[in-house]
Order: sequence, then structure tokens, then C-alpha cells
Amino acid sequence: RLHGRGVPYGLSGSAIPLAGRIVGLADALDEHQNAHLGESMTTSLANLVQSEPDGFDSALVEALSISLDG
Repeated sequence: RLHGRGVPYGLSGSAIPLAGRIVGLADALDEHQNAHLGESMTTSLANLVQSEPDGFDSALVEALSISLDG
């Protein structure tokens, strides 16, 4: 997550490598989907971001949202 908790070395924000931010978002989304079976991927992403508004790279969230919509 961007806040740095749970990340090795206490990195936060843009100090976290892009690959780590991508995997973090994908992992959280997968975990959310498994906990909320039947929920669409778009809805899961929206709910995940709403529950942790500062937890993910906003540019990655936007790119994934566009990809899911289109």
C-alpha cells in the first residue's frame, strides 16, 4: 500500500517501485474479489478504493478502471 505499512524498508508513495505498486493493487483486488464472490471487477475496484482511498496509486487505479470499462 502507498502508506508504507507492510512494505519492506518502510517505503511509501512513489518510492515503492512501480512493479510493487501494480502487484499490490492486483493482490488487494484479488483478495477483495475472493471475499465478495459475484461482485463485478469494476464494483470490487470501486469498493476497494473507497475502503482505502490513500492505499493505492491513483494513476494505476484509473488505468485499471479504464481497462475494465473498455
